[in-house]
Amino acid sequence: MRQHLNGWVAVALAAMALATPTAASAAIVIDDNFSGDTVGGTPANYSTGGVAGGITLGVVNDGNNLATGGGNALSGVVSNSTAYAQRSFTPQTLNVGDSITMAFDLRISDPASPASGDRIFRFGFYNSAAGSLGFTGRLDTGANGGNTYDIFRSISIFNTTTMSGSASLVVGTAADAQLDDNVVRHVTMTISRDAAGAHGTLTVQEGSNAPVSIGPSTGAPLPPSDSYFTLDQFVIGFNGTAGAPGIGGVPPATFLLDNVLITSTVVPEPGAICAAAGAATLLMRRRRSS
Repeated sequence: MRQHLNGWVAVALAAMALATPTAASAAIVIDDNFSGDTVGGTPANYSTGGVAGGITLGVVNDGNNLATGGGNALSGVVSNSTAYAQRSFTPQTLNVGDSITMAFDLRISDPASPASGDRIFRFGFYNSAAGSLGFTGRLDTGANGGNTYDIFRSISIFNTTTMSGSASLVVGTAADAQLDDNVVRHVTMTISRDAAGAHGTLTVQEGSNAPVSIGPSTGAPLPPSDSYFTLDQFVIGFNGTAGAPGIGGVPPATFLLDNVLITSTVVPEPGAICAAAGAATLLMRRRRSS
């Protein structure tokens, strides 16, 4: 009898644990430091996109700079506009209260003084099954030209044309957000969903300086389609106009990428919590009746 009761108690306690609301938990979706890749080879799981032949991917040892992941880094040599590295991941669907975050270390290794470009360095999350709808973060390159950085809701990879349907979520200015030298930047971008729609936060830290941030955004939160909230692509690279790094005859620009971490944060659904609470109550009643 005691063993029987102990079994019921154990099950009831487990159900009660499930019934207890918990804080949102972050799950790792991608964790890349390229330490398993061979220097001189190509990075596993990454492919090129954009203009054909516009970027060459490789693996280099950048231990003196991007040292956190053991020295190796993805190298992207860009020679044309709209050229990027991309990696697919298991689709992540954001429900109300959920968010997805990318974090990475980045620096332009060549040229030593990058040419000026208005928000031509870009990165984002996209939905490959829906025409690459998603969200794009942008940074300036080169000498002071406004030091603007922002996040867009995009109708396709790197698209920020409002007349075509893309929309600005948040924009700000800060000198440290501009890629004007070879110093490492640590970049973090979060896309979250609430009842009003999508919101973005972008943080950039230059070297050991204090981070600069914009967001959470309040503008244009409601996407025209729920497809914006299922994301399965990480994309990073250049998109610009003549005169920008790697564009229009300017010598290729090389960016180095390391310590890529993508996490998805899910808030427990109230329905699941209520169901677990009901199960716990039922088990406790059965225990009393026995």
